[in-house]
Order: sequence, then C-alpha cells, then structure tokens
Amino acid sequence: MRKGVAGKPPAQQYQDKKAQLEELKQLDAQGKINLYYLDETGFCLIPCVPYGWQNIGEYLTIPSRRSQRMNVLGIMNRNNHLESYI
Repeated sequence: MRKGVAGKPPAQQYQDKKAQLEELKQLDAQGKINLYYLDETGFCLIPCVPYGWQNIGEYLTIPSRRSQRMNVLGIMNRNNHLESYI
C-alpha cells in the first residue's frame, strides 16, 4: 500500500503557479530577491514500512522503540544553503 495525493490541481491554476515560480526564479537570478523554499517533516523511532518481502516461513522484524516525534523545518535557497530548525 502506498500513500498518494488526492487528485490534480486545475490545469490553468497549475500553469499560473508555474509561471509565477519561473518569474521568482528570474528575480532571484538577477539578485533582486532571495528566493527560498520551505518544507517540514517529522521523525520518530517507530518505523513506517507499508510493504516488504520475506521468504515463506521466515519472520522478519524491524527493531523500534517508543519516542517523541521530532519535527524539523527546513529553508533552502537555490544555491543549496540550508537552514534547519527543530
């Protein structure tokens, strides 16, 4: 089982956003703005393995333990300069 996004954005809206991003990239290349991308994710010690393979009669285990979730925020520019915050 795999997770996926639900549907696609309207084609015109997607093209508009893509054009806006290209404009921002050009302004960044000209030095008029500093363009950064932002994303966040979370980590914990309990693995999430939606599928796997094992031989018939073999029982595989993945070591895990309880832990608090660690959320990380990352901000990166087009020159791969990364700032991260826990």
